[in-house]
Amino acid sequence: MSMQILALAFLAATAIGGIAWVFVYPSLSGQNKAEARRASVGKPEPAARQADKNQRSRREQVEGTLKELDARRQKDKKVALGTRITQAGLTWSVQKFWTISGILGAAAFVLTFLGGGGLLGAAASASPQASACRAGC
Repeated sequence: MSMQILALAFLAATAIGGIAWVFVYPSLSGQNKAEARRASVGKPEPAARQADKNQRSRREQVEGTLKELDARRQKDKKVALGTRITQAGLTWSVQKFWTISGILGAAAFVLTFLGGGGLLGAAASASPQASACRAGC
């Protein structure tokens, strides 16, 4: 009989140990916290959804503000030429501005080609064969 009591005590201790393992070990090992983290990542909570909505509304507010700033800048870019000339501190008329700009542009064009800065002259002088041919062909 004592052998049966010893076996029964062993089985009871094993059962109690198993039950303790199931209920106590997860909290001791941190497994409960890990499962809570997985659940929070897997299923967003209503508070998290609310935070997402707030984030979206802030983003929409910023986008709206940026659109307004772009619209203001576009209005500023459409300033008349006469106004720009006045803002630059010149007392010229628009016709005088275009005349002087045309004369200066034509003078720069002529000086470039007279000074040897033409398109063909620059390309030919860049190649070593053209330089050697000019020196003694």
